[in-house]
Amino acid sequence: MRTAKAMSAAALALTIIAAPVTAHAASAPVTIMPGDTINTNYVVATGTCTAAAPARDANGNRYLLTAGHCVNGKLGELVGQPIYFKRTLIGHVARAQFQIVDYAVIKLLPNVIIGQNDVPHVAYLGQLNPGSKVCFHGTKSGVRCGKISQLNELAFMRGAIVPGFVRGSSATVRSIPGDSGSAVYNTEGVIGILSGGADGVSMYVPIKSVYDRAGAAIPGFHLGN
Repeated sequence: MRTAKAMSAAALALTIIAAPVTAHAASAPVTIMPGDTINTNYVVATGTCTAAAPARDANGNRYLLTAGHCVNGKLGELVGQPIYFKRTLIGHVARAQFQIVDYAVIKLLPNVIIGQNDVPHVAYLGQLNPGSKVCFHGTKSGVRCGKISQLNELAFMRGAIVPGFVRGSSATVRSIPGDSGSAVYNTEGVIGILSGGADGVSMYVPIKSVYDRAGAAIPGFHLGN
Protein backbone atom coordinates (compact mmCIF):
# COMPACT_ATOMS: atom_id res chain seq x y z
CA MET A 1 0.00 0.00 0.00
CA ARG A 2 2.75 2.39 0.99
CA THR A 3 4.74 1.31 -2.05
CA ALA A 4 1.79 2.04 -4.34
CA LYS A 5 1.30 5.44 -2.75
CA ALA A 6 5.01 6.21 -3.08
CA MET A 7 4.97 5.20 -6.73
CA SER A 8 1.89 7.35 -7.36
CA ALA A 9 3.55 10.31 -5.69
CA ALA A 10 6.71 9.83 -7.73
CA ALA A 11 4.70 9.63 -10.95
CA LEU A 12 2.88 12.85 -10.04
CA ALA A 13 6.19 14.58 -9.33
CA LEU A 14 7.56 13.50 -12.70
CA THR A 15 4.40 14.75 -14.39
CA ILE A 16 4.80 18.17 -12.75
CA ILE A 17 8.50 18.36 -13.63
CA ALA A 18 7.84 17.32 -17.21
CA ALA A 19 4.98 19.78 -17.70
CA PRO A 20 5.86 22.45 -20.28
CA VAL A 21 6.60 25.94 -19.02
CA THR A 22 4.04 28.46 -20.28
CA ALA A 23 5.71 31.31 -22.17
CA HIS A 24 5.00 34.87 -21.03
CA ALA A 25 2.76 36.79 -23.41
CA ALA A 26 4.43 39.56 -25.40
CA SER A 27 3.77 43.09 -24.21
CA ALA A 28 0.78 44.72 -25.86
CA PRO A 29 1.63 47.26 -28.59
CA VAL A 30 1.74 50.91 -27.49
CA THR A 31 1.20 53.58 -30.15
CA ILE A 32 2.51 57.08 -29.52
CA MET A 33 2.23 60.00 -31.94
CA PRO A 34 4.59 62.93 -32.44
CA GLY A 35 3.05 65.68 -30.32
CA ASP A 36 1.96 63.35 -27.51
CA THR A 37 2.90 63.91 -23.88
CA ILE A 38 5.84 61.98 -22.44
CA ASN A 39 6.86 61.98 -18.79
CA THR A 40 9.73 61.26 -16.48
CA ASN A 41 9.40 60.85 -12.74
CA TYR A 42 12.90 62.12 -12.01
CA VAL A 43 12.84 64.95 -9.47
CA VAL A 44 15.03 67.51 -11.30
CA ALA A 45 13.45 67.12 -14.73
CA THR A 46 10.60 69.24 -16.03
CA GLY A 47 8.32 66.20 -15.87
CA THR A 48 6.12 66.73 -18.91
CA CYS A 49 7.31 67.30 -22.46
CA THR A 50 6.45 66.43 -26.04
CA ALA A 51 7.44 63.50 -28.22
CA ALA A 52 9.18 64.77 -31.36
CA ALA A 53 9.93 62.22 -34.07
CA PRO A 54 11.18 58.64 -34.47
CA ALA A 55 14.75 57.68 -35.33
CA ARG A 56 16.85 54.59 -36.04
CA ASP A 57 20.50 53.58 -36.00
CA ALA A 58 22.67 51.37 -38.21
CA ASN A 59 21.64 48.27 -36.24
CA GLY A 60 17.90 48.92 -36.54
CA ASN A 61 17.42 50.07 -32.95
CA ARG A 62 14.50 52.49 -32.65
CA TYR A 63 14.47 55.82 -30.84
CA LEU A 64 12.32 58.85 -30.04
CA LEU A 65 13.60 62.43 -29.90
CA THR A 66 12.69 65.15 -27.41
CA ALA A 67 14.41 68.07 -25.66
CA GLY A 68 17.36 67.39 -23.37
CA HIS A 69 16.13 69.55 -20.52
CA CYS A 70 13.02 67.37 -20.39
CA VAL A 71 15.03 64.44 -19.09
CA ASN A 72 18.14 65.74 -17.39
CA GLY A 73 17.59 69.15 -15.78
CA LYS A 74 21.06 70.48 -14.87
CA LEU A 75 22.75 67.20 -14.04
CA GLY A 76 24.09 66.23 -17.45
CA GLU A 77 23.37 62.92 -19.07
CA LEU A 78 21.14 60.44 -17.22
CA VAL A 79 21.53 57.42 -19.47
CA GLY A 80 19.06 54.67 -18.64
CA GLN A 81 16.40 56.95 -17.16
CA PRO A 82 12.89 55.53 -17.80
CA ILE A 83 10.42 57.48 -19.93
CA TYR A 84 6.65 57.02 -19.79
CA PHE A 85 3.60 57.62 -21.98
CA LYS A 86 0.23 57.48 -20.20
CA ARG A 87 1.95 55.79 -17.23
CA THR A 88 3.32 53.08 -19.51
CA LEU A 89 7.07 52.59 -19.84
CA ILE A 90 8.09 53.23 -23.46
CA GLY A 91 11.88 53.29 -23.24
CA HIS A 92 15.01 54.65 -21.61
CA VAL A 93 17.28 57.62 -22.26
CA ALA A 94 20.18 56.64 -24.55
CA ARG A 95 21.76 60.08 -24.97
CA ALA A 96 20.91 63.55 -23.64
CA GLN A 97 22.45 66.99 -23.44
CA PHE A 98 21.34 70.43 -22.47
CA GLN A 99 24.10 72.99 -22.07
CA ILE A 100 25.52 72.48 -25.58
CA VAL A 101 22.68 71.05 -27.64
CA ASP A 102 19.26 70.68 -26.02
CA TYR A 103 18.27 67.20 -27.18
CA ALA A 104 17.51 63.73 -25.85
CA VAL A 105 17.38 60.34 -27.56
CA ILE A 106 15.08 57.74 -26.00
CA LYS A 107 15.69 54.10 -26.95
CA LEU A 108 12.25 52.56 -27.41
CA LEU A 109 10.99 49.21 -26.18
CA PRO A 110 10.15 46.69 -28.95
CA ASN A 111 6.37 47.02 -28.45
CA VAL A 112 6.30 50.81 -28.95
CA ILE A 113 5.00 52.09 -32.29
CA ILE A 114 5.39 55.69 -33.49
CA GLY A 115 2.30 56.65 -35.48
CA GLN A 116 2.15 58.93 -38.49
CA ASN A 117 0.49 62.35 -38.40
CA ASP A 118 1.48 65.80 -39.67
CA VAL A 119 5.08 65.43 -38.41
CA PRO A 120 7.41 63.97 -41.08
CA HIS A 121 9.51 60.94 -40.18
CA VAL A 122 12.51 62.28 -42.09
CA ALA A 123 14.94 65.12 -41.44
CA TYR A 124 15.45 68.18 -43.62
CA LEU A 125 19.07 69.33 -43.56
CA GLY A 126 18.81 71.96 -46.29
CA GLN A 127 19.22 75.71 -46.07
CA LEU A 128 16.77 77.76 -44.02
CA ASN A 129 16.53 81.55 -44.00
CA PRO A 130 14.71 84.23 -42.04
CA GLY A 131 11.17 84.25 -43.35
CA SER A 132 11.06 80.48 -43.92
CA LYS A 133 7.78 78.93 -42.81
CA VAL A 134 7.98 76.43 -39.93
CA CYS A 135 5.51 74.54 -37.75
CA PHE A 136 5.71 72.67 -34.48
CA HIS A 137 3.39 70.09 -32.91
CA GLY A 138 3.25 70.48 -29.14
CA THR A 139 1.34 68.53 -26.55
CA LYS A 140 -0.11 71.75 -25.12
CA SER A 141 -0.44 74.03 -28.17
CA GLY A 142 -1.17 71.50 -30.89
CA VAL A 143 0.07 72.51 -34.35
CA ARG A 144 1.27 76.11 -34.64
CA CYS A 145 2.99 77.63 -37.67
CA GLY A 146 4.87 80.84 -38.35
CA LYS A 147 8.17 82.14 -39.72
CA ILE A 148 11.82 82.05 -38.71
CA SER A 149 13.05 85.43 -37.53
CA GLN A 150 16.70 84.74 -36.71
CA LEU A 151 19.27 81.96 -37.13
CA ASN A 152 22.17 80.83 -34.92
CA GLU A 153 21.27 82.70 -31.76
CA LEU A 154 22.67 82.38 -28.24
CA ALA A 155 20.13 81.85 -25.48
CA PHE A 156 20.44 81.96 -21.70
CA MET A 157 18.40 79.08 -20.30
CA ARG A 158 18.37 77.45 -16.87
CA GLY A 159 21.64 79.04 -15.86
CA ALA A 160 23.51 78.10 -19.06
CA ILE A 161 24.34 79.86 -22.31
CA VAL A 162 23.16 77.56 -25.10
CA PRO A 163 24.35 78.36 -28.63
CA GLY A 164 22.95 77.70 -32.07
CA PHE A 165 19.24 78.24 -31.62
CA VAL A 166 16.84 79.28 -34.35
CA ARG A 167 14.17 81.75 -33.30
CA GLY A 168 10.63 82.28 -34.46
CA SER A 169 9.19 85.51 -33.10
CA SER A 170 5.67 85.50 -34.49
CA ALA A 171 2.81 85.00 -32.05
CA THR A 172 1.68 82.19 -34.33
CA VAL A 173 4.66 80.07 -33.25
CA ARG A 174 4.49 80.95 -29.55
CA SER A 175 5.01 77.87 -27.38
CA ILE A 176 4.02 77.24 -23.77
CA PRO A 177 5.38 74.92 -21.03
CA GLY A 178 4.92 71.30 -22.03
CA ASP A 179 5.60 71.97 -25.73
CA SER A 180 9.34 71.50 -25.22
CA GLY A 181 10.65 68.59 -27.25
CA SER A 182 8.21 69.13 -30.11
CA ALA A 183 9.31 68.45 -33.66
CA VAL A 184 9.77 71.66 -35.64
CA TYR A 185 9.23 70.95 -39.32
CA ASN A 186 8.47 72.21 -42.80
CA THR A 187 7.08 70.51 -45.88
CA GLU A 188 10.42 68.74 -46.46
CA GLY A 189 10.97 67.19 -43.04
CA VAL A 190 11.88 67.80 -39.40
CA ILE A 191 14.21 70.80 -39.09
CA GLY A 192 14.66 70.92 -35.32
CA ILE A 193 13.57 70.19 -31.75
CA LEU A 194 11.68 72.87 -29.83
CA SER A 195 13.53 73.97 -26.71
CA GLY A 196 11.08 76.54 -25.39
CA GLY A 197 10.14 80.16 -25.49
CA ALA A 198 8.19 83.04 -23.96
CA ASP A 199 6.63 86.40 -24.86
CA GLY A 200 5.92 85.43 -28.44
CA VAL A 201 9.35 83.89 -29.07
CA SER A 202 10.04 80.19 -29.61
CA MET A 203 13.50 78.66 -29.97
CA TYR A 204 14.53 75.38 -31.53
CA VAL A 205 17.70 73.34 -31.92
CA PRO A 206 18.51 72.61 -35.59
CA ILE A 207 18.25 68.93 -36.46
CA LYS A 208 21.78 69.05 -37.90
CA SER A 209 23.13 69.83 -34.42
CA VAL A 210 21.24 66.82 -33.07
CA TYR A 211 22.63 64.64 -35.86
CA ASP A 212 26.16 65.82 -35.15
CA ARG A 213 25.91 65.03 -31.43
CA ALA A 214 23.79 61.89 -31.47
CA GLY A 215 25.53 60.49 -34.54
CA ALA A 216 28.91 60.72 -32.83
CA ALA A 217 27.72 58.27 -30.18
CA ILE A 218 25.12 56.23 -32.08
CA PRO A 219 26.44 54.93 -35.43
CA GLY A 220 24.06 55.48 -38.32
CA PHE A 221 21.65 57.63 -36.31
CA HIS A 222 18.95 59.16 -38.51
CA LEU A 223 15.27 60.07 -38.41
CA GLY A 224 12.96 57.31 -39.57
CA ASN A 225 10.33 54.91 -38.21
